[in-house]
Amino acid sequence: MRRARCPTATQAGLASAEDIHRVFSVVLQSRCAAVMSAREWVHSVNTGAAPVRDNIYKSNQRARGLLKDEVMRQVA
Repeated sequence: MRRARCPTATQAGLASAEDIHRVFSVVLQSRCAAVMSAREWVHSVNTGAAPVRDNIYKSNQRARGLLKDEVMRQVA
């Protein structure tokens, strides 16, 4: 099976489809949406458990190494 590709090139530079997907997922999880695995989604649907949502401030603090929380332990 071939993987779909949708790279982007603009005046700002180049981005691969993988880069775009990864970065959009990170930004969306920061507050606009809840990003999760298929297993987590099925669990949420079956149990009614609310997805974990994040916020932009904590996301920034984690990226700068100023916040060590459960999310950071999962990423590491």
